[in-house]
Amino acid sequence: SDKTGTLTQNVMELKRVSIDGRIYGHVDEGTGFNGSAEILESRRSTSPHGAQVNAFLEILSVSHTVVATQGQDGRLRYEAESPDEGALVEAVAKLGWTFVGRTGHSITVEKDGSALTYKLLALNAFTSARKRQSVVVESPTGQRLLLVKGADDVMLERASQAASFPQDDLAAFAREGLRTLVLGRRPIEDAEFSAWHAEYERAQTTMQDREAALASVAERIEQQLDIVGVTAIEDKLQVGVQETIVRIREAGIKFWVLTGDKLETARNIGFSTKVLSDDMEIMVVDSGGDDEQTLVERLNSVETRCQGALDRGDVVAMIVTGLALEEITSARDGESAVEGSKPKLDHQGTTKEFANKTGRKREAMSSSLRQFLDIAKRCSVVIACR
Repeated sequence: SDKTGTLTQNVMELKRVSIDGRIYGHVDEGTGFNGSAEILESRRSTSPHGAQVNAFLEILSVSHTVVATQGQDGRLRYEAESPDEGALVEAVAKLGWTFVGRTGHSITVEKDGSALTYKLLALNAFTSARKRQSVVVESPTGQRLLLVKGADDVMLERASQAASFPQDDLAAFAREGLRTLVLGRRPIEDAEFSAWHAEYERAQTTMQDREAALASVAERIEQQLDIVGVTAIEDKLQVGVQETIVRIREAGIKFWVLTGDKLETARNIGFSTKVLSDDMEIMVVDSGGDDEQTLVERLNSVETRCQGALDRGDVVAMIVTGLALEEITSARDGESAVEGSKPKLDHQGTTKEFANKTGRKREAMSSSLRQFLDIAKRCSVVIACR
């Protein structure tokens, strides 16, 4: 099973935010964001925190690709490329920063009823490889700004102060099964913008590998970000999904789930959907990181634990991360397969291990990949996450 839209409704709601170290909102059975009153009070403050709250709301109302239309009743309606983006723009509109519309070269928002027009100088689109989206705009005051939102791992790499990155808040949101985005920004000086924008214009008009050229240009400016805060969105479960999954598992059917969520979020979604339960032996296969164990040693340890649980009559589940899968699929017999080794990617971003669809037979698999597949087949539940 895929997760989003299958186990969940793909109906997103903003539930919690972290701004400047302060958390607003909490998860409950109600609909919508319940931290509005507190945020509205904070953003009207003249304190430094109030300025950070407005900077947070500014990013959400300006840095996106949403299109606004007006219905016959006069109300704004938003059309978004993703439910997450639509949910964020709708939520921030209720907090005093309302996205009104866009042209090819401008974005207009209303702040407390007053129209603000931002000149759109560049748009760096979201892709699954980049895991972030940004705009370069000229604000109504004439200041050039880079406004970015993206996944926590890529934003951490681009933060100006990694020590103050909101890791604890991200972990807390993940434990609640919420989908997170990190928001960042920085001013762009004239000299930097002029040089960068010339490269951006060339990339926009190139006829060869345009997407890669644009990604390379975006990479050069999306650096040294001031991290402003974190959004946490809930994707509601499908009606009856928990009862259905319990019955599927009771029938002896194995359950494999694919999700783009990070490890902690995937684990908590697993429990909330009843894919995972407390009586299971739950094993995690992650990349080596700072662990001195080789891939072979880690797989041997997981296999021993799996077999021991099966011998005791326990139900076994495994959660595997994308980094671990990259390491496993790139391993070759006779290599040390130490942590940090990654597969080479072809021009489409797929691992060469599987790029040749007609090539490899099972006999040609590395022993590590074969061992991993054998372990996975013994598990009642496998969740593959980010």
